Amino acid sequence: MASINMTRLLDRLDRAAQIGQDPAGGITRPFGSEAERRVRRWFVEEATAAGFTPHVDAAGNLWAVHPGKRTRPAFAMGSHLDTVSHGGPMMARWV
Repeated sequence: MASINMTRLLDRLDRAAQIGQDPAGGITRPFGSEAERRVRRWFVEEATAAGFTPHVDAAGNLWAVHPGKRTRPAFAMGSHLDTVSHGGPMMARWV
């Protein structure tokens, strides 16, 4: 079973949280905004560097597919890259 490098994961979440940061300390990346487009570009760069193949489906969802072996059932997980106005970052370190 693969393990998660928490330091690397939290660093990536911190870098994503910098995109769209507003003066009040929140994050504002409404869908279709320049900040949301920037975080999508960042995600594509990160996914590509990690060996994933990013693509956008007909509904505009951004996927990153890993070309692994098909010996086990597939799984998927996801989240939003856009935010509400003045939203906060999702950070596991506060749990």
